[in-house]
Amino acid sequence: SVGNERHTVVIPIKEGASGQKWVLFFFQWMFVSSFLGGIGVWLMRRPATSCLNWLKWWHFFWTSVLVWLVYLAAFYPGLMTSDSLDQWNQMRSLLINDHHPAFHTMTNWLITRIWLSPAAIALAQIIFLGAVYAVALRLCSKYGVQRKLTTTVFVIMVMLWPANGFLVITLWKDVWYSIALLWLTVLLAELVLQGESWLDVKSNFC
Repeated sequence: SVGNERHTVVIPIKEGASGQKWVLFFFQWMFVSSFLGGIGVWLMRRPATSCLNWLKWWHFFWTSVLVWLVYLAAFYPGLMTSDSLDQWNQMRSLLINDHHPAFHTMTNWLITRIWLSPAAIALAQIIFLGAVYAVALRLCSKYGVQRKLTTTVFVIMVMLWPANGFLVITLWKDVWYSIALLWLTVLLAELVLQGESWLDVKSNFC
């Protein structure tokens, strides 16, 4: 507990529910995420007309966000372990120690100034991971990877791999670390593939 509040993991299955309800929930999740993902795949396969040109690669972003929001809605306000609760307590009390990275704790504090809920942090993770993921797939296509292959990878990683959906709504420092590592990998790949000319573009340093 934190002060007079209690923060627990919200699971949409009542205690003592049978395995059949878990199976039902799984197929409901598969239906919703597949429906949203199917819309995204349909948009990706459309020609880049003038009205859709600005969304040419952000289809990956929006579809990722929509699918992962299904997870957040199902496990609202997000998944928290004992480490998550301890860090939440530090964030609320501002009594920060080195058991968890202080920078990450203060980042959570900054995010929750907008909305004091674990869901705010989970939503931020969803947005950032979706954005970096879209940039990574755009980079693959820019250097010759066929759109069909990037779309297949997208479907597997987002629609058919529950681990990504569960972890992106889990309040762990490891999630932000993984997002940052993916972003760094994209930047290094761009630098290697484009060469020194990449360093001449000032916006690349932002």
